[in-house]
Amino acid sequence: MRWPRITAPTGARIIAVVMVAAILAAAAWHAGHKVAPTLSGVPVGIMTPVPSSDPLAAGLARCEALGLRADGDAGCAAIWAENRRRFLGDAKGH
Repeated sequence: MRWPRITAPTGARIIAVVMVAAILAAAAWHAGHKVAPTLSGVPVGIMTPVPSSDPLAAGLARCEALGLRADGDAGCAAIWAENRRRFLGDAKGH
């Protein structure tokens, strides 16, 4: 039995179908792997913050926990001002 002769357009279609099938298979395989990103072998969602001895960090954490209520909190406003001062430096250039 002889195989039918494959013309260039038919060969191109066959290659295109095979490539699309390979791409879909790779996408399905990738979508099936739900692995949490890790840092030092510990899943990111399970990591706990390291306690800090810096009172500014503790205050920032408290204000973050307050959420939208922190906008009206005078203590949070002072903590944010100090954080900006530390981050950006003194306005006088010192």
